[in-house]
Amino acid sequence: MKVLLVNPPVDNMLVNVPEDIVEFRDVGYPNLGLMYIASFAEKHSGHDIKILDMQVEGIDFDALERRLAEDRPDVVGVPATSFTLIDALLTCKAAKKTDPSIRTVLGGRHGSLYPKETAGLDNVDFVVTNEGEYTFLELLEEIDGAGRFDKVVGIAYKSDNGVVCTGPRGWIRDIDALPFPARHLTPYKKYRYALMGNDVYTTMMTSRGCPCNCLFCDRSLGKAFRFRSPRNVVEEMEECSRMGITEIFIKDDTFTVNKRRVLRICDELAERKLGLQLCVRTRVDLVDDEIMRKLREAGCKRIQYGIESGSQKVLDILKKDISLDQTREAVRIAKKHDMDVLGEFMIGSPGEGEKEIYDTLAFAVELDLDYVLFNLTTPYPGTELYRMGMDEGLFDDFWARFARDPMNEAKLKFWTAHFTEEELMAMIKKVYKRYYRRPGYVLKRVAKVKSFPELMQKIRFALKIFGM
Repeated sequence: MKVLLVNPPVDNMLVNVPEDIVEFRDVGYPNLGLMYIASFAEKHSGHDIKILDMQVEGIDFDALERRLAEDRPDVVGVPATSFTLIDALLTCKAAKKTDPSIRTVLGGRHGSLYPKETAGLDNVDFVVTNEGEYTFLELLEEIDGAGRFDKVVGIAYKSDNGVVCTGPRGWIRDIDALPFPARHLTPYKKYRYALMGNDVYTTMMTSRGCPCNCLFCDRSLGKAFRFRSPRNVVEEMEECSRMGITEIFIKDDTFTVNKRRVLRICDELAERKLGLQLCVRTRVDLVDDEIMRKLREAGCKRIQYGIESGSQKVLDILKKDISLDQTREAVRIAKKHDMDVLGEFMIGSPGEGEKEIYDTLAFAVELDLDYVLFNLTTPYPGTELYRMGMDEGLFDDFWARFARDPMNEAKLKFWTAHFTEEELMAMIKKVYKRYYRRPGYVLKRVAKVKSFPELMQKIRFALKIFGM
């Protein structure tokens, strides 16, 4: 069979920051989920697998229909979070419009949370829940064969008797057994990440799952921390290097959970001398001087911390289980080893008034971070924060309503115990401008420029900030 995996555009993405802030933030990542699905199906079947990334190719839905008419796939697979669901559904609609016999399969976190509702939507034939590598391949075999869809664990689909859900499939324990993502099926040399530089970059995951209990996170890949071996990780990095990729953003929820594994990855990288530049994400309470020194020696140039707030009271409410002093120390150590530091913050959390928001801004300034990202605290479906908001009467079960009727219910809700949504939107723009428009910050970034392409990148970034 011919299978086309499509990464939709983000024209209708639900956003938790004002539109003019979205303009300077990257939303187009190489889609690891699609690349893993593709590589697994390529390795274990004879199906003809292709990937179309509409974002990086700049393809609209009219062009998609032309591509579908030319390629004539039997199956179209589309990923979707709750925030990107509308564009995913429009992609399925384009497939059905081109050829009603095309089987559409929707994967991703939204369908995992709302499998029955999602499978019941127009133009969606199947929903693959949770990790999709084994499930999607088994589904393809049934589409191409006997059609015994009730035998495939981890899907939802329409039947003559309504929507059928076959139940959840267990998490993949041995993720070393998965083939490396199929980057060769994507226009991988076109990807750029504004905060990494101007070279060819890719994303990568070395683990799945997160053992932490933050109020606002739904742990989309489970609570159990499952990790790849250091050799397996570095072999993928070496493959990337051979492809001409020079920068890798490791998108693990928390890269440094297992210190011994991180040190072994760093030693292996240093031994192979691949010359890659890395960016990692982690928690401030899971780094120390040894980890940071080894990461820097291995080529890590940037680290991202989920700092969330400059108020200890708010951090405790969010169940972040970190202190402000731990954050100070984690930033200090990173700077000691000449790493750029990006801090991610949330504005409008439970227990947060105007004082706490300005405490967060002041804390970010005190830390003298190289980059900051401010998001409005958003109650994601399936989180404790979402349940808490419903219990306190701040909103109803709007995500369930959206799951049933996404085209008419596409409206995010925020934590409005202390501010209106309009006030929150105004506040986040204010903290962005106050952070990035400081003369000292501007001079510091200019002083760090090392090349003309980087200078042009910084100028574009600055123009967007000052144009808010």
